[in-house]
Amino acid sequence: MANFVAKASHWIPLVQTVATYDRRWIASDLMAGLSAAAVQIPTAVAYAQLAGLPPITGLYTCILPLVAYVLFGSSRQLMVGPDSATCAMLAATLAPLATAGDQRYAELSAAVAVVAAIACLIGRLMRLGFIADFLSEPILTGFLNGVALNIMLSQPNKIFGLKLHASRFWPMLWETLRKIPHLHPPTTIVGLSLVVFLLLLKRSAPRLPSILIAVIGAAGAAFLFHFEAMGISVLGGLPSGFAPPLIPNLKLREWEMIVPGALGILLVSYCNLILSGRTFAKQGHYETNANQDLFALGMADLATALSRGFMVSSSTSQTAVAISVGGKTQLTNLVAACVIAAVLIFGTAPLGFIPQAALGAVLVVSALGLLDFGSLRRYYSISKTEFWLSVVTTLSVLSFGILQGIFLAVLLALIHLLGQTSRPTDAVLGKVPGLDGYNDISNHPDATTIPGLLIYRYDASLLFFNADYFKVRLLRLLQESKEQIRCVLLDFETSAIIDISGADALDEVRSDLVKRGIGLKLCRVRRLALAILDRAGLVKQIGESNLFPSIRSGVEAFLKERR
Repeated sequence: MANFVAKASHWIPLVQTVATYDRRWIASDLMAGLSAAAVQIPTAVAYAQLAGLPPITGLYTCILPLVAYVLFGSSRQLMVGPDSATCAMLAATLAPLATAGDQRYAELSAAVAVVAAIACLIGRLMRLGFIADFLSEPILTGFLNGVALNIMLSQPNKIFGLKLHASRFWPMLWETLRKIPHLHPPTTIVGLSLVVFLLLLKRSAPRLPSILIAVIGAAGAAFLFHFEAMGISVLGGLPSGFAPPLIPNLKLREWEMIVPGALGILLVSYCNLILSGRTFAKQGHYETNANQDLFALGMADLATALSRGFMVSSSTSQTAVAISVGGKTQLTNLVAACVIAAVLIFGTAPLGFIPQAALGAVLVVSALGLLDFGSLRRYYSISKTEFWLSVVTTLSVLSFGILQGIFLAVLLALIHLLGQTSRPTDAVLGKVPGLDGYNDISNHPDATTIPGLLIYRYDASLLFFNADYFKVRLLRLLQESKEQIRCVLLDFETSAIIDISGADALDEVRSDLVKRGIGLKLCRVRRLALAILDRAGLVKQIGESNLFPSIRSGVEAFLKERR
């Protein structure tokens, strides 16, 4: 039985939870599921509108995708569902291709989810879970700051009753400022009052379901005081029950057009999911699996495509609510999915009284939760380069759009990374009084070297973009040496990988040393690097007798030859 559980839980982690479930958790899991569903329903409706889809699709997105993640996800507590950043990116992807709210738009949304699901499943097979570490913290912070500002500025139409036509941040800002004098007073009073109420309640009583309280209160007021008669827009009637699956019927060219957007959304949604999952797992003292969660996210996106929903990510605030009420396991998520399904089948009518201003207030407050200007101060004090990378990412999102902003940010990060790794640090090694072994002599005036021997360490893998720098640095050290060098001992401990260009650069160094009558020895060569050098013929040319497991053994061999 234990063997079966171990094998089954490799693909379906829920099996392990069921096998080890403590019955004392049932009450807290049930209550946590009810609480999470209560918060998720109004939030999902608001996020669906942010994505440019009918409000009811928000509920579709909270059921089958959540069940899929429960089955295949490695986190015991994380909830998945609509996410503000994902929805904003989806709207940016689909806006140039179709009109928000129509059938074609919904079909494209399903196609985006299908592309993301396929990418996730391929990524799982290739063990690409490490991609979650690809977006650095400063880039992700800058991106989310830009998304948050975009979301906030897209809500004046709901909160102030304005009709805005611009879709980019700066034009939206200018249009909002111009039209503020024409705001609708009753709508403005409702919208701003709810924003202030939500902020105050979150600060004074963070454990209370503030969004649920605000939305129920606003819907009750709309029903009692006839908001529609005052010109305050309400959500209106919502269909009940599940909708039939929507199979995307797109031409090849249309599939090609949505792939970049789908991959961009996937990158952000997966990074958010992994970061949130790790955070909650650390608090709960268990481990998550990035590759398993990549598979789980793919299954969730496939489920949402088949159920007329849209791409999902981690529902951090709903997860936090569930945990605060005592949620322990995936049963919490199953209860939440069942409650939302029951509302979808039997109770959508009351949702129609929710004022649009309330949904705008929910989105504004959610966006404020994404803003993180405090981290910018920390980045500035640690690394001004990464601080500016974060700021440029935010400005790129605001100026060029959400998708263009994230791709530009990733490009800048790659350039920054290549810049750093193409000019790595290096060191001449010697004996330092009071220290064991051989160490960098640059910061130790009393260090000594072995006469006639240059021990050199290159602090990076030897690859195409830094191979020439390696050659230049080593030959320059030989030229600047005040003593005659008879042999060079290269310490390859930090050069885990060597590619063809790196092997060629090493061969050029070897040839140059031969012409000068200088010997060459290598020590601490990693297995993968040694395999490349062997296939390139360098092991034979350098000689296996000149390969050593340690600096000490290489030095001893040189000293014997010198006698």
